[in-house]
Amino acid sequence: MVKTFVLDTNILMNYPDAIMHFDDNIVVIPGTVLEELDSCKLRPGESGMQARRAIATLDESRKKAVKSHSDICTGIHINKAGGKLRIELDNLDQSVLPQGWSLEKGDNRILSVTKKLGAILVSEDGLMLFKAYSMGIPAQRYKNAQVYVEDGYT
Repeated sequence: MVKTFVLDTNILMNYPDAIMHFDDNIVVIPGTVLEELDSCKLRPGESGMQARRAIATLDESRKKAVKSHSDICTGIHINKAGGKLRIELDNLDQSVLPQGWSLEKGDNRILSVTKKLGAILVSEDGLMLFKAYSMGIPAQRYKNAQVYVEDGYT
């Protein structure tokens, strides 16, 4: 059974190629995550580098979409298992959030998208996982975490 996973920004920041590791499932990147990556790309040090790596991975997917005349908003194939990636620019809905939670917060926008899609949230942020749980949203940590070794690093 194909599942839909919504990735939080911290997944792409920590595991830039994570989109490739969801087998035959659908990976959704909310527009909010794109905005957050954009705001991180110029940071000095590792966090800026990881944001740029995530953006480069997404850009490779965009290039494949252009080449195959696919629409990234409806979904493009990203791996040999048949997995798909899509960008979600809509589905923000204040009514799915608990009273007092604002769509002004990026985390709440990501939760809104996840709830509206009936998807599974993937995050490394403990509070985000807790908020998802409180809203009845299935949520989990990234299960394919790997250690990245740079060439030449000893």
